[in-house]
Amino acid sequence: GVELQKNHFDLMALITETSAMIRSRSEEKGLALTVEAKKLEFPHVNTDMGKLRQILVNLLGNAVKFTDEGGVVIRCVTERIPEAPNHCHLVIEVEDTGPGIDPARQAKIFEPFV
Repeated sequence: GVELQKNHFDLMALITETSAMIRSRSEEKGLALTVEAKKLEFPHVNTDMGKLRQILVNLLGNAVKFTDEGGVVIRCVTERIPEAPNHCHLVIEVEDTGPGIDPARQAKIFEPFV
């Protein structure tokens, strides 16, 4: 299986840094890249920062690559888990105005290592 290397880090800093890496590509294509992460109840999280960064780079990179007009939005919220006070659900969404993914490929794309 995949081993997680947990780190304690600033979530907003990671999102800002990752979106900055992609911003020049989006600007070259005339696309807006918007970060929506205003209300983070848990601004610091303990998870595998390297893997999370790689996932964000892949999602944002593909969103810019396959979008020709409009823009890309990355949204992040942390949702409190009432039964586990020191834990949260981390929800990150990447939305773009590109053509979308063929429904036949959607089921496969989220399988491990696809």
